[in-house]
Amino acid sequence: MSTLGASRPGSGLRPRIGGVREVGAVPRGKRVLLVGPFPPTVGGVTTFLQNLVSSSLQQRFEFEPFSISRPPKPNVVDNDRYRAVLSGGPGRLFRALAVTLRNAARFPWVVWRSKVDIVQLHSSDYWSFWESSLYLLMARLLGRRCVMRFGGCFDSFYEGSSGPIRALIRWILRRPDVVLVQSESWRRFFSTIAPHTEIRILPNSIATSGAEVPGRGSTEVRALFLCGSEAKRKGIETVLAALRLLDGRVPELRVELIAAGEAIRWRVDSLGLEQRVRLHDVCDRETMARHLARADIFLLPSFREGFPNSLLEAMAAGLAVITTPVGAIPEVIDEGVGALIVTPGDAEELASALERLTLDAELRARFGEANRQRVARDFERDRVFERLGQVYGELVRV
Repeated sequence: MSTLGASRPGSGLRPRIGGVREVGAVPRGKRVLLVGPFPPTVGGVTTFLQNLVSSSLQQRFEFEPFSISRPPKPNVVDNDRYRAVLSGGPGRLFRALAVTLRNAARFPWVVWRSKVDIVQLHSSDYWSFWESSLYLLMARLLGRRCVMRFGGCFDSFYEGSSGPIRALIRWILRRPDVVLVQSESWRRFFSTIAPHTEIRILPNSIATSGAEVPGRGSTEVRALFLCGSEAKRKGIETVLAALRLLDGRVPELRVELIAAGEAIRWRVDSLGLEQRVRLHDVCDRETMARHLARADIFLLPSFREGFPNSLLEAMAAGLAVITTPVGAIPEVIDEGVGALIVTPGDAEELASALERLTLDAELRARFGEANRQRVARDFERDRVFERLGQVYGELVRV
């Protein structure tokens, strides 16, 4: 994954964490400050953080949350790129700015008071990157070891930036002790822009031990799509266009739209799809698990992705998947084994895939079982987090 034991030219900040040291017992009680969005925020990063603090690592490390959650953006479907800061309206923008400034002012005091050994920052693209970079630089000035984990669509963010901004991004990526990315493809990308940075792969994960996949005996075939504030990027318009193409075909198909705000409800009504589509509000994790248990197909026809945690949840629930070959998705699920892969934005391909899976119960069952086994084998939560524990151990022994 990366060259271990090499020194970073010109940095003078610290020794590398890799090398050939003997792995001894990890000191108990080492403290890790987790900087990221905690509940009531929802999403993949929040799920990751909740899973981490409840994982077996809590027996060896003390986790302290530092939430950077901001007010939600109700009825937003295009929370993407720099314009996302404006998508909640001016009132929400000022409230969010106040929260961010307050958090930034509190952060040095929290780091000093808590006597944390490691600061773990969760970053993404656009504004998320710059905010997490501010915390990173403050933590480095306070002499703390830093781990920076990336999600989102970082390639689009970096490649769309100007030359000076790219240079600043590369400089910032040299500041953490370790950069965590979610897949081999993301490791290759980050290694091209930060070749002297320690890069480790830490995929998303899910607890699967003892999980049971319920039987699906309904005469309906239910396809699940998660809307939320990034529904447009995740392909909501492609889904609705595909349903219009299926008019009069496969009448047993129903599409369940989760976290569908007023804009999507209006869109469904205007397209005359109310008989085909069921709309649901934002829900908690338990309710989401029930939706997954009742569904047959998971829809993720995204235009851009990092490593979608929702995909793992659907696979663990034994769902067949229709998705696109973007981000880390091709490393998570295999075409023709657990998923049908379609071209982003191609409603005709999506309609054909939906029709095929709706009419072929045996194929759905085969895909679902393959997906369940793949998650249990490669993305079991405690096995994945053990890699993170090794990183922590190397840092606190330096």
